[in-house]
Amino acid sequence: MKVIIFAVLLPIYVSCLHEKNASVIWDEGARKFFIKDFIINNSVAWANFKDGIFTTGWSYLEVHTNPLYSDSFQAYAAGLVEGYLTTDLISKHWNNLYLNYCKNEKEYCDKLKTFLQINMDFMNKNIERNRTNFYWNHVALILEQVKGLQDGYKRTPSLPDTRPNVMGVMFFNLFGDLLDLEVVFNRTTRNIFENSHCSALIKFVSGYKDLYVAQDTWDNYSSMLRILKKYVMPLRHYLTKGNKIIPGHTTTFSSYPGCIFSGDDFYVISSGLVALETSITNTNTSSFQYIKPDRVVLEWIRNLLANRLATGGRNWAAIFSLFNSGTYNNQWMIVDYKKFVPNAKPQNELLWILEQMPNYIESKDQTNTLIRHGFWPSYNIP
Repeated sequence: MKVIIFAVLLPIYVSCLHEKNASVIWDEGARKFFIKDFIINNSVAWANFKDGIFTTGWSYLEVHTNPLYSDSFQAYAAGLVEGYLTTDLISKHWNNLYLNYCKNEKEYCDKLKTFLQINMDFMNKNIERNRTNFYWNHVALILEQVKGLQDGYKRTPSLPDTRPNVMGVMFFNLFGDLLDLEVVFNRTTRNIFENSHCSALIKFVSGYKDLYVAQDTWDNYSSMLRILKKYVMPLRHYLTKGNKIIPGHTTTFSSYPGCIFSGDDFYVISSGLVALETSITNTNTSSFQYIKPDRVVLEWIRNLLANRLATGGRNWAAIFSLFNSGTYNNQWMIVDYKKFVPNAKPQNELLWILEQMPNYIESKDQTNTLIRHGFWPSYNIP
């Protein structure tokens, strides 16, 4: 079996790439994190960054964390080392896309900031009450990773915190959700990202010799500062030390500066899953009533939760469906390569499809459709 990802270009151009390394260490005496410009054994997190924007159009980031440290330390340090190494691209990406985002849009941006802050408070209330619950523990770890990214970008290490600035580096991760929030809050000029910027294809090779998964993303040139990322983060299912490591401890995905999720979305995951989507435009304005900041978790966070915690397509859909935000509405395709054996008829739940709208999610095993047609196409239509 084969999973094609763009990183196949890396060996060809490796000698042309500008390369940097960094590590995050914890000083127990000083009770502080420090960032060093090289790889250190037994550090909390370490990373390698190769900038090939001017040769391949891509840069490459690989982040590792150390399971000897708590999950909070791992998540925060992962963000810290990424923010530190990609500061230049984050700054350029911000200037390209968001520097003037609120110019002449004060009313909209005031509404957006209020929504995001109420939503942040909602998540943190649940984290404080339910940190031992697997779901809210991992929401907390995602927020701590973003806080690390924010601090690494600013080169100001602090401590793990579940309250990053909602209009700071975290804003990069909202671009999918903004597609719908801009409509809900009546932004006069639309985001440069559009709902219909992806297509996907899942296809058998004749006789089930192999199964290919491919996704294509297009957008304006200003959004094309791209990073291929690999995260190796052996986090635990629950808060307690010694608990088993999550299925999605290692993820490879196409992404952007400042983002800890893909956004395209295309993920190859250590659980044996490949997750990808194409977006769906919501024209039913009456459904906006269900987009409530004190009831939902935004899509990009639910995406990461499902990728990290799920073992199969059905399980992925169940996790993703919790606290549906009704924003960044997509058709998700979850391919479970554990269900595929070359030259044998595929098992049930090889392909699980999920489609989201506000207050409504439909998901189903579509393996038989894939078998019947030999392929599953997706092009921004439910």
